[in-house]
Amino acid sequence: MKPLKLVHIKEEIRVLGIAVSEYNYSFHVIGIIFRGKKFLESVFQFKTDNKLEKTIIQSIRDTSKNKQIRTILLHYKTLPKNLHINILEIYNETGIPIIYILKETPSLMKIDWKKIEDYSSIQFYGIKKQVVQKILKMVTQKENIPEVLRIGYILLESNLKKVA
Repeated sequence: MKPLKLVHIKEEIRVLGIAVSEYNYSFHVIGIIFRGKKFLESVFQFKTDNKLEKTIIQSIRDTSKNKQIRTILLHYKTLPKNLHINILEIYNETGIPIIYILKETPSLMKIDWKKIEDYSSIQFYGIKKQVVQKILKMVTQKENIPEVLRIGYILLESNLKKVA
């Protein structure tokens, strides 16, 4: 798929947050589409025993909002601890830029983007560092997790309580 180029970023950029839990050798995935940090637009969920990346790619293609998603967000808190997810494969197949927060950051709002150690905890594909900075500021209400991922984490936790 042709990569998406982000030139002008609107305040209400549509982002997809992905939260994953593992239970009984299968994955439970929740996808949340948000506009900026204020409006929840869509939620989808699925379970899979297959390759997680392929299922995520297919679910993105199947959602009615797939042409409007401008960035995919992942956060270490919304993924199982030992899960290695191939974000480059997801980017290559969907063409949608990806931002992956790998570890706790003191504050996404206060990262000094000139210091490499401050943003080394964030991986990004298909998007420039300056754009990552703008998007994270636009979608983060609390200081250390984008709103779409905070909601994803809450939904994931509530689903785990139902299963347990």
